[in-house]
Amino acid sequence: MIKATKVIFVILFLPILLYGLYLFSPYNKDIDWGKLAFIISEIEKADTQSERVLDMYDKVYEGALGRSSTRKVISGVFNVPKKCPCYDVAVQAYINRRYKIAENDYIIALQIEAEVSQEQCFFYLLETFDYMNQTIGIADAACFYFDKPLAELTDDELIGLLIMQENVSLYNPLRFEKRFEEKVESTKRKIAGDEVEE
Repeated sequence: MIKATKVIFVILFLPILLYGLYLFSPYNKDIDWGKLAFIISEIEKADTQSERVLDMYDKVYEGALGRSSTRKVISGVFNVPKKCPCYDVAVQAYINRRYKIAENDYIIALQIEAEVSQEQCFFYLLETFDYMNQTIGIADAACFYFDKPLAELTDDELIGLLIMQENVSLYNPLRFEKRFEEKVESTKRKIAGDEVEE
């Protein structure tokens, strides 16, 4: 009986193990490994923006800078999605050639995390995020949406630019001003501890 259980366990576990090894290997042609190396080098060169932006991000997405991709994926399984900058880079960098294979995004995020910190990924996202209207990066977005430099933004405007990264068209202040303001207000209440996270 014990021998049969071991055989069944090996038969069930071996394909999972082999699939995991394949995902991490250079034979996984669904991941552009060359582009991944390039993105990691670009993340390492990312300009560290103001500490104020970093502090606000940590307030808006509590604990995101200390969260690993593994914790992000596990929280998503339980339908409690959490932010993780390295995972966001993996999804937005278009390194995964077959988008329907979500495991590849996770593998890419793990590879990025092995080389750089969550803070570096966050600053890279700030520089490269597409805020629409030919506006790339948070500094350009501050000028485009609020007609002022990043350093002069109010807390509400800075929160707004950070939450736009969740869905830039849904929270676009030019198209959906009321929805944008409501999201900023609910985020401020969450930061103050008056509201649970949505």
